[in-house]
Amino acid sequence: MLVFENVTMPPNEGKTISGRASSSSRLKDINIEMENELKHTKELLQNTSEEMQLSQEELKSTNEEMQSTNEELQSTNEELSSSKEEMQSLNEEMMTVNAELQVKVDELTLSNSDMKNLLNRTEIATIFLER
Repeated sequence: MLVFENVTMPPNEGKTISGRASSSSRLKDINIEMENELKHTKELLQNTSEEMQLSQEELKSTNEEMQSTNEELQSTNEELSSSKEEMQSLNEEMMTVNAELQVKVDELTLSNSDMKNLLNRTEIATIFLER
């Protein structure tokens, strides 16, 4: 199978370049094209550089905020450690007071038991009066 297509040739292609005027014109066209591409690349580089500077400033700002937050957290941690120590101290005091009260409860229980046994054994009626 053969397929034929009509192809249009650009004006400068397909013709033989005649003399220096044609090659000079082509070089000028290439030079202009390269200059335009260079300008475009410079603009892209400038935009990228500006975006990078903005990003760096944002990162610096974020870093400062993070440092501030970290300092606050360290301060809070110190306060919590201090509170924990105070709570441990209070807990130890309460355990000591509780132990003392338990000793008194045991003594009162023993005294109550002794008094009850005494009253039960003597079989004597006893009246207790306050002042």
